Amino acid sequence: MQIGGVDVERNPTTLSATSSKKQEHLRDDAQQLAENFIRTTAGEPLSTARQVAFVDHHRAAYGVHVLCKAISLAPSTYYAVKKRERAPAKRTVRDRELLPLIKAAWLSEGGKRGARSIWRELQDNGVPVARCTVERLMRAEGMRASRATARRQVHDGAVQRRVTR
Repeated sequence: MQIGGVDVERNPTTLSATSSKKQEHLRDDAQQLAENFIRTTAGEPLSTARQVAFVDHHRAAYGVHVLCKAISLAPSTYYAVKKRERAPAKRTVRDRELLPLIKAAWLSEGGKRGARSIWRELQDNGVPVARCTVERLMRAEGMRASRATARRQVHDGAVQRRVTR
C-alpha cells in the first residue's frame, strides 16, 4: 500500500511519523481551543462541571486526554464525574428520597420544628433514618427551627423579660 508515493507496508516508521505529526497538530488545536475557553471565563475559576462540559462538547474531535491536559483537568476526575452521572452514590439516592419527607414534616408546622422533632416524626412513621442525616439535609436546604423571641414588658416601672415560643 502506498501513501504519498511511500510504501507503508515496507516502511512502518513513515506511518507513525505521519500520525505523530497529526497528533501534535491536534494537540495544538486543542490547546488553542482550551486557551479560548479559559479566556472567555474572564479570570473566574473554572468549576469541574464546566470543565467536564467543555471536554464532553469537544471530545469527538480531540479526545479526552488531549483536552484534559489542555485545561489542566485530570482524566481520572473527568471519568469520576461521568461515573457519578451514570450511577449516583447510594447516599445521594437516599437523600433524594428523604428530602421531600423532611420538607413536608418541617412545613407542616410552619417551619418551627427542628431536626430532632422531625427525626422523631419520621421514626414514628416507620422511616428508618439517622438523626444526623436529618440534621445534614436540613442544614443543606437551609431549614432551621424558629427560635424563641424575647419580648419586653413593662410592669410597675420594672422591665421584665418573657420568652415566648
